[in-house]
Amino acid sequence: MSNIALRLNGPAIITYRGVTFYSKGDVSLTSQNESFDVITDRFGIIEPRSLNKNVQVSFVPDGRYASFFSILYPYAASIPGQSTTRIRSFLPAAVTAASDTINWPGHGWTTGDAIRGFNLGGALPAGLVAGTRYFVIATDANNIKVATTRANALAATAIDITGQGTGEHRFIDQEQLTVLSADGRQYVFDVAAIASMPPLNAKANDTLFGAVTFDIFRGAGVAATTAGSLFTLTTGNTFTEPGLDPSLILTQSYLFTWGSSPWTALETVDGFAWQFPLGTEDILDDADGRIGRRITNIGCSVSCQPIGIAESDLVAALLLQGAGAQRGARLGGVTDFVMTGTGVSITGKGMALMDGPQSFGRSTDRIGVLQWRGARMFNAGVPYPMFIVA
Repeated sequence: MSNIALRLNGPAIITYRGVTFYSKGDVSLTSQNESFDVITDRFGIIEPRSLNKNVQVSFVPDGRYASFFSILYPYAASIPGQSTTRIRSFLPAAVTAASDTINWPGHGWTTGDAIRGFNLGGALPAGLVAGTRYFVIATDANNIKVATTRANALAATAIDITGQGTGEHRFIDQEQLTVLSADGRQYVFDVAAIASMPPLNAKANDTLFGAVTFDIFRGAGVAATTAGSLFTLTTGNTFTEPGLDPSLILTQSYLFTWGSSPWTALETVDGFAWQFPLGTEDILDDADGRIGRRITNIGCSVSCQPIGIAESDLVAALLLQGAGAQRGARLGGVTDFVMTGTGVSITGKGMALMDGPQSFGRSTDRIGVLQWRGARMFNAGVPYPMFIVA
């Protein structure tokens, strides 16, 4: 006999790095057994066996800006080779026990970030326990303290460090992600890292963010055979409505500037589409399979159909002929692409015009959808972020 009580549904809210998100649509949880085959010559494939456990969570944020940009776009200034769960090292001399401070030039953490501490060939500073989740207090750009909870970090209540420890110390990002549904079912994923940064739909008839996807990993140093190593699922939790102010969800038109006239303060037919491709490769462990991902490449591109650009302007920007058109030359106009609107500014660094379609017909505009792609820019040999979203 059919029983409606056995069906599960209901919307959910997501919490990550202390921020609660509404989703524009469904929150999707995908789980997959990635396998390898056991093969014999006589029978072929006998059976599949476990290779990796793939878990991802994805959703489209509702469109509020306030504190989302730094969370949803964490890799703008990253360099290939870094893990998506960042690992950073420091030596005992960086620890000042009297002030409970760790000196860490350009650490890049913000107050409330979750970390785990480990040590190579020695012991962590006295007061810290290896493998325990702690929370950063960023006293300034070059110094941190640590707290036992995110609430304590926000209140600047630091752990009492009584010694510098020995050996090489390491902290690794270990942010949890929580999905709480309206029926009281709650997933707490032990470690989440953004696997794809959301595209931006910068136009007046849509909210800003596209879909963001999170990879789910086990905690550093936690074996796959440990119960709850990936997540815990509990029922009977209290669903507290976080509240929503529609005025914080801005929909608006935007302007862009790319170099000099006529590419300044131009409007578009249908806004801007930003993409932030992220290339990664697996970090593997023979006993536990995939334990993380390493960044291999970061990109930035933007496309739009501008209004007010002449054919001659487009041809000149593309460097199709004449000076600078030779094969192997740097693309013309490699400069910042800046998009602005109320409450938001997005800068793509070193953007070059890649595509410049034109149409000749009575029902189409002459200039089609143009696309720019970013380049890695440097200042005295120091790399800029690939893009800046603020």
